[in-house]
Amino acid sequence: MSQILQIFYILISALSLAIAIPNELYHFGSPAFALISLIPLYLVATNLKSYKNALWFLALHSFLVHLFSSYWLGLFREMGILTLSASAIGTAIEGALCGLFFYIPFPRYKKYQLRLYSSASFLPISCFRILWFTICYVSWEWLKSSGFLGYPWGTISSAMYKWFTLIQIADITGRYGITFIIVLFNAILAEGIQLYFASKKYENIQARVFSYSLTAIFCSVLLVSSTIYGFYRIYQKRPVMKELNIVMVQQNSDPWESKRDNENILNSIELTEKALKEANDARKKIDLVVWSEGVLKYSFPTSKSHYKYFPKENPLIPYISSKNIPFLIGGPVNIDGDFRDFTFNSSLLFDNQGNYRGYYPKNHLVPFAEVIPFAENRKVARFFRKIGLGTGWSSGNQYVVYEIPCQKYKTKRFNRIQTYSLAETLSEQKSRENQAPFVNVATPICFDDSFPDICNRLADAGAEVFINLTDNSWSKTNCAEYQHFANSVYRCIELRLPMARSTNSGYSVILDPTGKILKDMPLFEQDSIFATIPIYQTVRTIYQRFGNWLAYLCIIFIFLVFILQIKLLNSPLDPKSENIIGRKPRKPRNSKKSRKKRN
Repeated sequence: MSQILQIFYILISALSLAIAIPNELYHFGSPAFALISLIPLYLVATNLKSYKNALWFLALHSFLVHLFSSYWLGLFREMGILTLSASAIGTAIEGALCGLFFYIPFPRYKKYQLRLYSSASFLPISCFRILWFTICYVSWEWLKSSGFLGYPWGTISSAMYKWFTLIQIADITGRYGITFIIVLFNAILAEGIQLYFASKKYENIQARVFSYSLTAIFCSVLLVSSTIYGFYRIYQKRPVMKELNIVMVQQNSDPWESKRDNENILNSIELTEKALKEANDARKKIDLVVWSEGVLKYSFPTSKSHYKYFPKENPLIPYISSKNIPFLIGGPVNIDGDFRDFTFNSSLLFDNQGNYRGYYPKNHLVPFAEVIPFAENRKVARFFRKIGLGTGWSSGNQYVVYEIPCQKYKTKRFNRIQTYSLAETLSEQKSRENQAPFVNVATPICFDDSFPDICNRLADAGAEVFINLTDNSWSKTNCAEYQHFANSVYRCIELRLPMARSTNSGYSVILDPTGKILKDMPLFEQDSIFATIPIYQTVRTIYQRFGNWLAYLCIIFIFLVFILQIKLLNSPLDPKSENIIGRKPRKPRNSKKSRKKRN
C-alpha cells in the first residue's frame, strides 16, 4: 500500500469518526458512522512498513479527529488559538506513542512476525490482528482521556448515545466496554475486506477464514448479550426513596461580555420567578434553585457583603432569603487574598436564609484554557500576564457533598422502605418518620462530569444525585454542547445515579440512572424549568468498585506481547518456522545450481 493511499485512508477515517461524534448534523452522534469509521485506519495499521510510519500515521489520525470534532476550542477568546493548537498537538503526540504499539506485532522483519504468530498458536493470525487493533485502540482512548492532559472528547463511545441499550454495560465496563465492542466490529469488517481481496495470496485460506469466523461469532455474542443486559437495566424496577424538586435556570448570557454580573443576576431572578410560578401552579414545593457555572463574578467569601446590596434593583442575598429556598450558584472562591489571580471555579451553596454555607471547587480544569502548567509559580504567572494571557483557575483539592432538604416519596405503605431502631420508643420512631429527609447532592462543575474518577469519588462520599453546573456558551456551537452531554451521560450509567445539568446556554437536561432524558431545555435560549428528580436507593456498581479495569487489562496485554516479542527477537530463528499458516511455502532451490555453487 502506497503512502499516498495510506494518507487518504487516514483522512477518510478521521472524517468518518468526526461525523459519528455529536456534531451540527447529528446532534446525538451517528452510531452507523461509528461502525465503519475505523475500517480505513485498520487497513493502514495492519499494513504498516516501519515504526516511523506507525508513529506518523497514528499521529496524523489523532490530530485530524481532534481538529474536525473539537474545532470550537478555537473560539475560547484570547486563549482560543493556544487551546486548540496545544490540545491538537498534545493529542497527536499521544497518538504517535500509541501508534508504536499498534505496530509491535507487525515488525518489518517478516520472519519474526511469523514466529510471533506461530508461538501464539492458540490465537490464529486473523483473530490476533483483530483483537490487537481493538485492544490498542481502547488503550489509546484511555490514555487521551486520563491525567492532566486528559481530553475525553473525540472518543468513539461518545457517538453511541442513540444505541441506548448497548451503552448500559457502562456500569460494568465503563465507556471502554462500548469502545471495545464498536472497534472490534470495525476491525472484523476490515479484516473481512482484506481476506476477500487477498485470498489468492494465501495457500490455506480456509484456516484464516475459520479463525476470522470465530472472532466474528465472539463479537456477535458480545453485541447480543450487551443488548439483552441493556434491556434488563432499562426496565429494572428501582426503589424511589426521595424526591428533589428543583428549578434550573438557563440565562444564555455571554460570559465575557462584562466584568459586572448585575445583568446575569437580574435575568436569572426573572427566569427563577417564572419557574417558581409554574411550580406553584402545579402545587410543587421547590427544594433547590440552581443557576449555572460562572453567574457571579466577585469572589467569595469576601464578597458576601457586596451581594447584600447588589444588584441595586434586586440584591441577591435578600432575594434568596425572601424565597426561603436554598440556592446553588456558580461563582469564584478565593482563599488567598494576597494573590487574587488564583481562585477556584466553584459551586456556591446558600441556605434558605441567604447565608453562604460552602463551596465545591472544580477539580479537573481544561488544560491550556482554564489552567496553565506551573502557573502556581508567581514568576510564571507574571510572565503570562505580561504577554497578555491569563493564568486561569486553581485546581480544586476537595470533594464536597451538600445535604439538601427534600421531599418524601409518596407511595403505598406496603412499598415504603422503613428502618427502626430497638433503642427508640414508638413516639421517637414516628417523629423520625415525620422529619424532612435530606438528599446528598454533588456538583461536578463543567469538565468534571466527563471524568469518572472525580464522579466516582463523589459517589464514594455519599452522593445520591449529580447536579452539574456548566457554561459552554463561549463555543457558539451546538456540537460543543451535545458532545459535553454525550460524555457526561456515562456518569449516570456507570454509577446508576440521576443527574441534572444546569447550563448557561445548553444542553440543560435531567437524566435518570439509565441516562434517559426526563426533561430538557432548548440550546442558546433564555429559559427555566422546574422538575422532580427521583432519588433512588444507591447501589455500588462493578465499575464504581473496580474503575477502568478493562482499559488496564488491555494495557497489561500490550505489555505482555511486547515482552514476548523481545524474547523472540533475541532467540535464534528456527528455519522451519518460515512455513507458517497463511504464507505460501518457498519454492525448492534448483538442485543443479546448488551443486555448481558447492563445487
